[in-house]
Formats: sequence, structure tokens, C-alpha cells
Amino acid sequence: RKGYNQAIVLDEVGWASPNRPTHWINYETFDNDETREMMEQLAQANKEHNGEDMKVEHSNHPFGSDHMSFLDKQESALLLINSDDKDYPFYHQSGDVLANVDMGYAAKVVKMVHGGMLRLAGVQEDVDLPHAVKLPVSQAEAVGGRRGWVDAPTQRKAMSIRKAQLLQQMLDAPPMAASAA
Repeated sequence: RKGYNQAIVLDEVGWASPNRPTHWINYETFDNDETREMMEQLAQANKEHNGEDMKVEHSNHPFGSDHMSFLDKQESALLLINSDDKDYPFYHQSGDVLANVDMGYAAKVVKMVHGGMLRLAGVQEDVDLPHAVKLPVSQAEAVGGRRGWVDAPTQRKAMSIRKAQLLQQMLDAPPMAASAA
């Protein structure tokens, strides 16, 4: 709807807590219909792209981060943060550097967020992501139009397919290794 905003804020999503046997992420926000939909779409994307390798928990007590300015205006916002954030040893310190990022954990977060955003944008409804990468989107025929001319809905679908292809390439790429700083 016009004038309606949603925000997904990421903080401390590259540090894997040694206190947890597996990767965890906390969805911090108020529990209402709009934020519940955001959390559900992200959780489904997490399940689809990460399986059981990253667990999700929810805190209904948001405070003190960039998502609060949205929540204070009764707009939907969701903070994604390491679920063991209080034990992060480099919070706002000089040791908070790329070398301390767990690239495997960060890659799982990226897969969840990008997959969730596609789902929230409705792309998941139009495009079956596992099969989207096989479509020849350089030609309008791939989505039912004639080469050189497509109607607006077909053009939107072609754009959605291309975005899904690019995302799928990102999701399939191996995680980058952290370089020593």
C-alpha cells in the first residue's frame, strides 16, 4: 500500500558465537501481522536455503538499534542480529574487522535475507527459483511474449526471472574466505 514502509536491519550478523553449537539468528521486533509476515517469509527462505544449518529465534522486546525509528512510527521493521549478541567481544571496538567475520555464517544470513526479500516482493509467486536459472531470459519468448515486444505483465515477469537468476547465482556461489588484515 502507498506510504507503507518495511525495513530489515542487519547488525552483528557475521560473528558466530562459540557458545552455540550451530548458527543462530534473532528476529527482534514487535509481534504483529505485518512483522509476522516478514518473519515468516525470512524463516521460510532460511529453511529453503540453509536447511537446519541456521536456527531462528524471535525476541518481542525490540530496543536500541536502527529498526527502532521505524517501529516508533508504527512501521514494520525487523532487526536481524546474532542471537548471542551480548557476548560479541568486538562490539564498537577496533577488533570489529573483516578478519573476525565467519564467512559461512554471513553467507547463510545473505541467503536468508535475499530469499526472504524475494518472497516479500512476490517474486517467489511468479518464479520457481530452482528452475528460474534454466530459463533463457534474454529472449521474450521465455515468458510468453514475442521477441522485441512484450506487454507490461510479461516484461515484469521477465525482469523477475532475471533477478531470480542473479540471486540464484549468488546463492550457489561458495562463501568468500576472509583475508587476514
